Amino acid sequence: MPLTTGTLSGFVGSDGVTATYGRTSGEAVGTYTISAALSPSGVLGNYSITYNTATFTINARLTKVTYTGPLNGNYGDCAVTARGLLVDVTNPLSPVALPTQPVGLSIGIQSVTPTAMTDGSGTASGLITLTQDPGTVTATATYAGSAIYAPNSDTKTYTIGQDSNVGPVTGYATYTGSLFFWTTSATSSTATLTLSATIKDSDGCHAGDIRKARVTFGVRNGDGSWSPIPSAQNLPVGLVDPSDTSTGTATAIAQWNIGNNNTQPLEIVVVIGGNYFRNTVADDQIITISKPSQVNALVGEVIWTSPASRFRAVIWPPRA
Repeated sequence: MPLTTGTLSGFVGSDGVTATYGRTSGEAVGTYTISAALSPSGVLGNYSITYNTATFTINARLTKVTYTGPLNGNYGDCAVTARGLLVDVTNPLSPVALPTQPVGLSIGIQSVTPTAMTDGSGTASGLITLTQDPGTVTATATYAGSAIYAPNSDTKTYTIGQDSNVGPVTGYATYTGSLFFWTTSATSSTATLTLSATIKDSDGCHAGDIRKARVTFGVRNGDGSWSPIPSAQNLPVGLVDPSDTSTGTATAIAQWNIGNNNTQPLEIVVVIGGNYFRNTVADDQIITISKPSQVNALVGEVIWTSPASRFRAVIWPPRA
């Protein structure tokens, strides 16, 4: 118990009145009453005594918790380590690690469960599977405090990116629509294209919900760039099997005009967006659009496969 002092006033010096001061016993964080004991007690009857009360406060030891985990991850990641460091900074020049203390760790709306405990170095950590949509969230480390230590918290900006673990179903092409289309007549240049792509979340650790993907169909340009097809952009993905949220299909119906051509091959691009990202030339697929009823013309495709590769050739121009 620390020594306490006080002041006596209003007494005559010849009374020889003295006082000792003490507080309510206890060492926990809190407020304690200070009281005075007068001596000699025999003179007290000569006075009307007023005590000005006082209190003694024990404060919690100061702490600092810092979020020290990574600041970015991708949708569907299942090994994201949220981590925090807890130290006693009552003496800021010599912080002391605090072991066996619970530290709350979260990324966005997801938390480490059960609450992580600090080790001998004052570090608490735990794993989170990111099921949140891409964007910016807050990573947080919180310490609620105890009977000895004060609470503290820390926040950092955390970025959730798109999941790149997406692609075609194994053994198949990403584009799964028709490969050959006719215009509406021999004198028409317009064809109705039914475009489809089947995609799968290929993350072996944790498959997200493929319905959170979006698909855009486009045409590969001669310089390697691509242009989106009108009415075939940002398409929703439906499940192939309602019990399997890792595999889905997107479909679009679009009009295409081949202009003055009798036949036109198009290199179809499949771009995956939304919570996922994929845009690779390997997914491109050649389709053919042709006017019907062409005299002395052979129009079509020859497709053959081998264990190592898949080939396609468009037979054009027509030969008499």
